[in-house]
Amino acid sequence: GFHVTNPEAVMQGAKPVLEEVGPFVYKTVTVKDSVDQDTRKEHLEYNEDGETLTYSPRKFYFLDRQQSAGDPDTTFITVPNMPLLTGFSKIRDDAGWTKGIKVDILKRTGLGTPFINVSFTGLLWGYHDELPCLSLARPDECGWAEEWWIYC
Repeated sequence: GFHVTNPEAVMQGAKPVLEEVGPFVYKTVTVKDSVDQDTRKEHLEYNEDGETLTYSPRKFYFLDRQQSAGDPDTTFITVPNMPLLTGFSKIRDDAGWTKGIKVDILKRTGLGTPFINVSFTGLLWGYHDELPCLSLARPDECGWAEEWWIYC
């Protein structure tokens, strides 16, 4: 991944200066089964022809610490705040007083800055930000639900 070392200067129009972090190496294990994620019950089923089996492959990722440069949980990087920038992009062509209200809501909701500092693990697997809840029909019901987590 890349860490923006000069976010304040970038906001003033400068080119970003990037520093590479990592690598962080993950091993993948694919399990071919049909385990119901809620009940943990296996239900492998043969299809009607009696010869083929239907299953759902699941992937698990494990950090290979020996091949990784550092710990992704404690390595923090500064990156663009994609939910905020996406929100700004969506209202770019709005006009009048509603645009000002929308900008204010975007700035006050979630992490609220154009750049965020997040662990590499958070960037890869998800980090807390309530801004995506605004796209829900009833954002006030988002609570601490899964919708608050950003998954890349």
